[in-house]
This record gives sequence, structure tokens and C-alpha cells, in this order.
Amino acid sequence: GMDGFSLILAKAGQEFQATRKMSLERVSYKNGLLDVSLFVADLQQLDQLKQRLSDNAKLSVDIHSATAKDNRVEARLRIQ
Repeated sequence: GMDGFSLILAKAGQEFQATRKMSLERVSYKNGLLDVSLFVADLQQLDQLKQRLSDNAKLSVDIHSATAKDNRVEARLRIQ
């Protein structure tokens, strides 16, 4: 069977792949929590991603920070 990390990454990964112009920067996993740093086009896209992770992948998402940088948004998410 898949461990917690593989499972959560597989579920989240599908939604990440469906997000155009998104790039993952950093991923770490600890105690059932997936911490992700990523770049998205804008805040609207970040919001849509959060919604999809919640609706489709049934994951709970906290957005820790979202910073505009070079015409895109750098975001840190905690997913479980």
C-alpha cells in the first residue's frame, strides 16, 4: 500500500498538473503534512488550485503566504 506521503502527493499532484503555468519550488513532508512552495500566475489561480485540492482531491489546504514576485505569485501551502 501507499504510505501517507505517496498518497497525498498523488492526489495533490493531479491538481498541480491541471494548473497551467504552475511550477513547484519545494516540497517537504512531515507528520502527515505536505508543505509546498510553488509559483502560480496570480492569486486567482492560487484560489482555484486551493478549491480543486479541496473539492476534487478532498485535501485540506492552508495558504501560509502568497507573495507577488516578477509577474507571478509565490505561495506556500500546507496540505493534509
